[in-house]
Amino acid sequence: MSSLEPDRARIRQVIAAAVVVLFLVVGALALKDSWAPAPAPPAKAPAGARGPAIAAPQPLAVPSPYLGRAELLAAAAAASAAYAGGEAPNGPSGLVGRTFRLRIPFGCSGPGQDGDDAYWQYDEKTRTLRIRAAPTDWSDTAWVAQVAGDTAFDAVEGFWIPRPWSNADECPPPVAAGEAPAAPSPQTFGVAEFFEPGGSRLQRRGARAYEHVLKIDEPPAGRPVLSLVLGGRITGFADGQAVRCHGDTPDHRPVCLAAVDLDYVAFEDQGSGAILAEWRN
Repeated sequence: MSSLEPDRARIRQVIAAAVVVLFLVVGALALKDSWAPAPAPPAKAPAGARGPAIAAPQPLAVPSPYLGRAELLAAAAAASAAYAGGEAPNGPSGLVGRTFRLRIPFGCSGPGQDGDDAYWQYDEKTRTLRIRAAPTDWSDTAWVAQVAGDTAFDAVEGFWIPRPWSNADECPPPVAAGEAPAAPSPQTFGVAEFFEPGGSRLQRRGARAYEHVLKIDEPPAGRPVLSLVLGGRITGFADGQAVRCHGDTPDHRPVCLAAVDLDYVAFEDQGSGAILAEWRN
């Protein structure tokens, strides 16, 4: 027999012993787990005791289907900055085709007069409140052709959006007592309908203002604040932009217009939210 045979026998004995030890260890561990006590159930709260407070699920915020003042003013600011910097539009605007709702407050300083874009007057003799808003006709202004670009038009009508530096659709704070009100800044942004040549004239207002008369027995107290509500759809220009601008010099703020299809106009009482009169196209 070779001298290696005893060594091989000893190795086999060592391996067999190791296997036996391994089985014994595994069995002992399994037996320990089987006899381990089950975890104690959670203690019940005493009768009448309240459990931990559970926060109620918060309702999901539903985005408005309409573009508002803030979105339109942001688009105007971006278009104005791009124009002032000589930048070409970067593809069509994503606002084209979207619907919008604008609220333009008026009567903030009291009754107005003919020539104001929107105003109210009270007639003590007839005890009536007259509300009036007239679209601006930009058809013959020199700069509107520059704003239109390749968009053909026969007439352009619309409304200026006052104070385009503010997203608030409410009246600004009144001027402090003793301070003379400053002259308003020139208008620089509006929503406009570009009526194509040969198109229907039914939607054009021309010299016809939106007007409504209310019978009121007592003069309005304080300064009744009303809103001119405008609604419609962003149609955009021939180049696919929702807003286009033009400026005479780099030192003047560009004048910008959003091309829209105006299909809703209303007078709203800001205090109660009641619609006093409305027109739909």
